[in-house]
Parts: sequence; structure tokens; C-alpha cells
Amino acid sequence: MILLFPVFFRQAEEEAILLATPRADHPGSPLVARAWQSLAASPGDLPVVASDRPEVLVLAREHGLPVLAMETARPGPGSPFLPPGSAQALAQARDTGLVQAREPLAVVDCRHVLLDPAALALALAALMPAGSDLDQFLGRPAVSVALSEDHPIQLQEHLALAWTETLVPLDPGFRFPRTGPIRPATRPFPFQWPFYLDSAFFLEKPPARGFYALLSHRENPAGLQFVPEDLAQAFDPALFFRRATLFYQDRAQARRVLDTVVEPGTAPVPALPEPWQVLAVPVLPSGASVCLLARDRNTGRLALFVRRSRLRAGLILRLALHRQGREQVQEQRLAPRDLRQALEIPWGEDAPPDSRPDPLIGPLAVGPAPDNERVDFFSVLALTRAAKGAVDRCEPLQLTGSLWRRLPSTLQAVNARTGRVVSGRQMFPPVYEPDGGLALGRARDLLALAQGRVLPLAGFVLAPEHRCRVDSAFGLLALKAKLRSLGREVG
Repeated sequence: MILLFPVFFRQAEEEAILLATPRADHPGSPLVARAWQSLAASPGDLPVVASDRPEVLVLAREHGLPVLAMETARPGPGSPFLPPGSAQALAQARDTGLVQAREPLAVVDCRHVLLDPAALALALAALMPAGSDLDQFLGRPAVSVALSEDHPIQLQEHLALAWTETLVPLDPGFRFPRTGPIRPATRPFPFQWPFYLDSAFFLEKPPARGFYALLSHRENPAGLQFVPEDLAQAFDPALFFRRATLFYQDRAQARRVLDTVVEPGTAPVPALPEPWQVLAVPVLPSGASVCLLARDRNTGRLALFVRRSRLRAGLILRLALHRQGREQVQEQRLAPRDLRQALEIPWGEDAPPDSRPDPLIGPLAVGPAPDNERVDFFSVLALTRAAKGAVDRCEPLQLTGSLWRRLPSTLQAVNARTGRVVSGRQMFPPVYEPDGGLALGRARDLLALAQGRVLPLAGFVLAPEHRCRVDSAFGLLALKAKLRSLGREVG
């Protein structure tokens, strides 16, 4: 079997250590040659060195090994399962006819200086039943792994806040004590009128039961200004395109009344395609309302319809259902296909007359239907992956297929199988991570893996006496300590 050694240096420190440090048992040979010289003694195996450094190629030829002279180029990001430069080396080995697509092959990292024929034999023994044929067994690549010092449950996801919205369910049974067309309104929601009206310019006394138009929505909540609706109608409605009308329910509650001043040809509540119906609308819009919540008439499932300008692939939509002081959270991470399959719904509510169209996009599924309990209101939190220096929230990273899952309502980690809250990493079996030291497989599969393709993998654990990667001064100290523990010395 061919043992391919891609030798590319990414840092000057790594290059200096591997090329200049002599071995105690071979004073004239640097550490970069240790693994390939050891594995050259493995029966039936042929080390091949691929590098862009002339001194490495000369050293390999001095040891009687075939070489692949690579173009001088910094290797790409590569794969965590293989050493740097593996993609270039494997592609050239294929193009030169050194290996065939289905031929079994091993890729070895020269920085793992303690690899030897015993390590290779143990790896094959861990993967193959006794007496089996290597060519028939390698159905998928196998990579060396090591026990993770940091459990993945400790990983954090850094998020940035994109936007928020508070939604209140519509109340189809509410009837206005007035003439004219019935305007859609919400259920009552908590609203402390005395606090907001302290600085109201138009009101000289506490309001009576009735309709009040919100004429401005500034960042300072005390700056909200209301005017009775009959007085608001005396103004040019076009001047108040951000108007939201509230109904004074009592001193602690209000209803949102959807405005009648909307773009021509549209309605306060958009007509959604069957089987969807509008369930909840924004409480106090500022500029254009961001989203609506809809319910499937047949199944009761919930979905959001969101303004196109506020959407992007990868957006995390977190919908919270609030009732009787309790909160239930459902989450949806938008994939590109979610946006491609969604519909566009025109909605001009609360938008300036001369603004560009910003239709609703949906349905974007966010979770199952709530139970029969009454929902007081909904809140929507939209999050994105944070850019450097712009982190708003740090949460446990949720990995696909993990041994645990996260409770959206509390962000606690629970065991995916038992449902028990995880109180420590000791509640899980050991977790392994790739170390990039040794990979076995067919040439075409290893090349695909090196190029970043996702493939099913097998793993094998290298024994402690075979594990030591030297790519820094600290790695060199670790090598010296390990050799002393094994009763050997290094110069």
C-alpha cells in the first residue's frame, strides 16, 4: 500500500522545528523524516513524499523514497481529517498515474513523528476483521481520532440581533361602537396608559374609552404622542403614514386597531393563500411592520410571513408564545430552500405611500400549533451569526445529530436519549475528534475528503505512544516529555 506524505509548512516556526531539529538516533536527519523512515520498514508499504520544498525532496531521495514535486503554493484551508496540502498531493498522484482511483491508500502527516509500522498495523486491525482483504474492506475512509480535551457541549454559538417584533392575536369578535366599516383589532394586551400619556402633547386629561392615533414612535417610550382619532382625521393622513391606532380599553390595557390608510388596492390585513389565515399582528409598528403570524386552518400549525427586506438564509427565527406568565419557544433556522419555496404577499399596512414595495415572504414554518390555552401575545426574535466584535448573545452550539439537544425556552442542554438535563460532561460517553495524523481509504475517496466533500467516515484511535504532533515549540517539548516517559531521549 502506498503511504503518501504531503509535506507543506504553514508557519515559519513549524518549518524551522521540523527541518532543523536533529533526531537523537539519527543526528543528521530532521524530525520531518522520522515518520516516513519508520514506516518505510513496514512490509509491503511504500512511502511517497510530496512537497513544494526542494530540501524536503532531496532528503526523501537520500532515503531512497519516490517523490512528487509540487508547485510552490500555499495549501488551501484543507480538511481537519488530513494534513495540509493533501488535496494537491492526491490530485497529482492521480494525474501522474501513481495511484488508481479505487486503489487503497494511506495519507500520513509528517508532523506526527511517532507513527511507525506498529501504529499502522493497529489501525488496520481496528478496522478489519482478522484475515479480511484490505481492498474489499475499504468501503469508506477511516481517519485517526483522539479523545477530545474540550467536550463539544462547551462550544458556544455567537449570535447578533437582527430584529424583534411583538405580535398580538386578532379578535374577530370585537365590534366598534361606531358607524362605518369594521376595522380589524387585536385582543387586549398590557399597556400602561398613564406612563405613556404623561408627556402627550395633545391630551390635557386622562383619556376616555375610545380610539387614539399614535402619531410618532420614537426610541424614547415616554415620547409617544397620541391624539383622539376624530382630531387625527383632521390632519392630512399622508403625513402620518406611521400611525398606529390604539383603542383605550382601561388604564392597563389597549387594543391595536389596524389602520385604514394603506396603499391603494391593499387591505389592513393581507389575504393569505389557503389554508393560511392571519392569527396575530404587530402591536406598535415603527416604519413598516416586520412580520405577521398565520395559522393553518387544517392543521393549526404556525408560520411567519416576514418582509422580504428582513430575510436572509441562515436567519434564526425564534417565536415565543406568552400565556399566563409562562413562555413556550419554537425555533426555525432558514435554509435557502425555505426562501425559494415561499410566496410573495403584498401588504402596504403602515408603509409610506412613496416607499418601494416590500412584500411579505412566507409561509416560514416555526412550529406546531399551540394547545387550547389562550395565548396572551407572541414575540419574535430574529438572530444571525455574529460578525467579529458584534456579538449580542452567546448560546450553546446545537450540532446536528448530537448526543444532546437544547431546550429553546431555557437554553439548557438535555440528553437527547433520556431527556435529562445535562449537569456536566461526565454524563456523556467520551467524545473523539479528528487529529489528522493518519487516514486510510481509496484514493478517490481521500481526494474527495481533502477537497471538502462530506463523506461517511470510520474512526480509529491511535495509541498514546503513537500520538504526538510537533508543529510548534510546545509540541517539541511534548515530544521530549513523551520520549522520556517511554525510556528514550531526543537531542
